[in-house]
Amino acid sequence: MKKLLSLFACTFVVSISTSFAISCKTLYKQYQEFEDLINQSKNKTMILYLGANDNKSAKSFEQGLEELTQTNSLNQAIKKINDTITTDATNFIYKFKNNLNWNSTTNHTTVLNNVNVKKDKNSKTKKERWIIDEKKSSNNNQIFKNMTNDVVIKNLKYDSDDKIWNKGLTSKILNEYLVKNWAKAFYGETSSSFSKNNNTVTEKVEKLQEKVKSLKGPLFLIIRDKMFYGIVSGFETFSKQDQKNATKTIDNFTNGSEIRKDVFDKWLNYLKQSIEMYDVVKLLQDSDPMITPRTDWKYQSLEKVEEKKQNKKSDKKEEKDKNSSSQPSTPTPAPAPSPSPAPAPATPSK
Repeated sequence: MKKLLSLFACTFVVSISTSFAISCKTLYKQYQEFEDLINQSKNKTMILYLGANDNKSAKSFEQGLEELTQTNSLNQAIKKINDTITTDATNFIYKFKNNLNWNSTTNHTTVLNNVNVKKDKNSKTKKERWIIDEKKSSNNNQIFKNMTNDVVIKNLKYDSDDKIWNKGLTSKILNEYLVKNWAKAFYGETSSSFSKNNNTVTEKVEKLQEKVKSLKGPLFLIIRDKMFYGIVSGFETFSKQDQKNATKTIDNFTNGSEIRKDVFDKWLNYLKQSIEMYDVVKLLQDSDPMITPRTDWKYQSLEKVEEKKQNKKSDKKEEKDKNSSSQPSTPTPAPAPSPSPAPAPATPSK
């Protein structure tokens, strides 16, 4: 019995360890993909959509983008936006590329020195502080100096918005990319006389970190020349994605398609606002720094996308019925004929 219990315990530990290893490997690959996308933003503006598979507003964004571009999937929609050149000012793709490019937006942060930063633990306080990494030679090229008017959209999906900033891909983006990026921007800013040291820079980074933790998905990161340049959070939930609460949604009308187009115009406006409020000097000087505009979504469902358990049960039942019907049926044997009754003996004549 003890041997059997030990075997079960070992099997359980191996199973948990394997699941953890797979999870870590998946996260590593996701973050590697994120870093690859960041590198693709060199000298251009990139809108990076981060959407959870269980988020109804994220699903609504994808549905609307497919509808606007007349495509059948998110990847097709993104490819069409990035590949299309149009002069039709009423077209969504035209608005996306012309309203968000470098020359069309008021940019308060137009140049940064490319410095390397790292975290260092103070020997006295034992607290970590952001400092300039003197051991790594800084690139003399200035950030944003060679910006073009190219605008692209990319996407990166993740499993769940549950504890969005405490685990998974979004947590890793915040704690490994964003915080370091802000420290890099603060030390690289040279246009002001604001006194910067490891304490003030670290304090500002931590304040921005807490601001981001209050944001809900889906998320739209604005990246320019590999640097953070703003963020917009949330999106409307459309009636198709939440039929149970359809009366709360903005598009539950016969002209729903036109309403959804207006929502995307609002979304573009929020992105532009976020770009134009990103000011590194102001973030350094402001006691309450802000990096995202106030959004006014009518209905952003907090419920997760329902798991289709009932459908899975139905599918299993259908599969079972199908399997049973596909097997050749055995004919029911005919009942054996009853024996004929023996003839009665003849009655003797008198």
